[in-house]
Amino acid sequence: MGENRTTDEVSSTCDPIVKNSDLASVGITLSVDLTPLAPDATAVPCGLIAKSFFNDTYAISSVDDDVAPVEVASG
Repeated sequence: MGENRTTDEVSSTCDPIVKNSDLASVGITLSVDLTPLAPDATAVPCGLIAKSFFNDTYAISSVDDDVAPVEVASG
């Protein structure tokens, strides 16, 4: 909610990603602007949301086996 919190304050609600070093275990060591993350700093955002990344990939399926798949161009 826009308030700075210490690692101790968020550790119980942010498990398993509390510090940036927890992100390094899944290969994330850089911020969005490609600067290195300080390993001992509190992860922002913390929790499992810190491991997710929205990539604009969609899957469309049908329960009707007679419907052919539709090719969608990205761009």
